[in-house]
Amino acid sequence: MNLHTDIESLDFDDCLRPAFAKTLLHELLNRRNSINLTGDTGQGKSRMLEDLKRMENRLGIKIALVNLKDFRRNYEGFLMDLAMQLGLPNIHFQRFEGLLDAIHTQVQMTCLILVDNLEVLNEYPSNHQLYDDHFVSSLNNLKNKNHIRLACASRDWLKKVVFQHETSLLELHQLEMPDLHDKEIDAEIRRRCPALAAAHRAELRKSIRDFSQTTKRLDFFLRKALAHYDPKKFPAQLKTWTAAYETENG
Repeated sequence: MNLHTDIESLDFDDCLRPAFAKTLLHELLNRRNSINLTGDTGQGKSRMLEDLKRMENRLGIKIALVNLKDFRRNYEGFLMDLAMQLGLPNIHFQRFEGLLDAIHTQVQMTCLILVDNLEVLNEYPSNHQLYDDHFVSSLNNLKNKNHIRLACASRDWLKKVVFQHETSLLELHQLEMPDLHDKEIDAEIRRRCPALAAAHRAELRKSIRDFSQTTKRLDFFLRKALAHYDPKKFPAQLKTWTAAYETENG
């Protein structure tokens, strides 16, 4: 299979950042890099991983997406969720290495493992004890696997994980989230809230572009618009939604 050709010919129209999605897939599938996707809170790292997950059928590969924050105290649950998403016949594993061996022998197609909030490894001393140096070593070794690829997301480039008695180095290639462009913001508004008038799209786009946390803010405003949009009241609504967002997010 010529993955490069397949990537270029795919439909990325439902991705928030279609050009960057192509770049990320090229790094993962063609250059075989293990990726650390980085960016501030609200910049769209989780959305990027979700967009890739939705492309599973189009790519013709297996994709598993897990949020490490949800499983930081549940190591076996982390492994089980991965195994279920990848369609393994046995979903119970004791160690990450065992899961990877099963993927290698039982799954014939390319597998992409997406891990959100990787910084959890450094931020919570109460993480499960098996998130240890062996786990980090297994993450590093994925770049040497024939058909298993890895992309992780974190606020900063995670170069090492500090445990109680040791430090393990992480060998991930950094890709930083790009800024969200006007064209991408406008396309997302049209997808999710097509009833919004052109002038109101422009107002909403400006209220997104000129502030931080662009992806998080855009999602918040579009959910409000879907539920409450009134063309006659939109300027006042936008002020109300902006105040609500600032109250909720500081």
